[in-house]
Amino acid sequence: MTQPSTDVLPQADQPRPSRCPTAYTIPFVLVVIMAAVTSIIPAGAYRRAPNCVLDKDVPVPRTYAPVVAAPLSDFAGVSCDLAVTAFQTAIGITNLVAPPYGVGVGGLAIARVPYNTWLRYVWSLLATLSLMSMALPSAAIMA
Repeated sequence: MTQPSTDVLPQADQPRPSRCPTAYTIPFVLVVIMAAVTSIIPAGAYRRAPNCVLDKDVPVPRTYAPVVAAPLSDFAGVSCDLAVTAFQTAIGITNLVAPPYGVGVGGLAIARVPYNTWLRYVWSLLATLSLMSMALPSAAIMA
């Protein structure tokens, strides 16, 4: 009588491939859905009225109106393009420095580089980027 081989697992004991979406698939699908919805439904707000029964303000039906997209840039007297560029630049530099920024800290963890070592190495680059992100929009406003 021959012994069964222990090299090959029986069909029932073999691990099945995972059918769960990856960590990148779920946010990607959500971003695509939100982009589609925002192209259909414009940004806006309902007029609100007090409701004594609920003791809070509730939206009034059929009063949906679009909102101004960039009131801060209008108030400051600069173009909307410049306001968006300044905001994105500031957020990008903040994300490079902030420890909770997942991609940056995750990359440092994979490379086994301590955060303080990385910060000592790139502080001059971050200072240069910060100065440029303040100087270039300021020059654009003056031009």
